[in-house]
Amino acid sequence: MMAYDAAAGFAGEIGIIAMMQVEPDSEIGYHKHEDDMEMYLILDGIPRVNDNGTMEVLNPGDLLITKKGESHGLINDTAEPVTFLAMILKH
Repeated sequence: MMAYDAAAGFAGEIGIIAMMQVEPDSEIGYHKHEDDMEMYLILDGIPRVNDNGTMEVLNPGDLLITKKGESHGLINDTAEPVTFLAMILKH
């Protein structure tokens, strides 16, 4: 599914939009989005993500969508940095 198609239909005020980099052997810990949603658009690198308890491998161009009330985390256990665009939408 194309990233645009996956994100279409979500509405809200953008709270944060940031370019993020996770260094090798680092992670963004598993956490829950109580009052907002977050999207990660992978630009470089191949991270593993915990998407509501399901582990998946993402590639550049993949979009991870974490809706309000859901949880996620990102793990970079490769030798290269992972770069992604993070967007938080407030409902």
